[in-house]
Amino acid sequence: MTVSGGTLNAARGGEEYKAPVRLSVSLPDDTDLYPDDRLTDEERAAVVGAVMSAAVSALPERFTIAFARQTTEARTVTEVARR
Repeated sequence: MTVSGGTLNAARGGEEYKAPVRLSVSLPDDTDLYPDDRLTDEERAAVVGAVMSAAVSALPERFTIAFARQTTEARTVTEVARR
């Protein structure tokens, strides 16, 4: 599946399901590019995973709940980072 973006949720404590979205990233549709200029599905997943992992790591320690997920075009969600 093609990764289209990701979200990072973080909170200072409490319940995980109440952690608001703090960051959202998206990869644009690149179908109008030449084939050699497009990212493969694996490359798209790697780029979003790296961005989201770095974002989780960069959050101040006061955010005790932090997790990042990547989203596919089919709206499936996969966790890629947590602390």
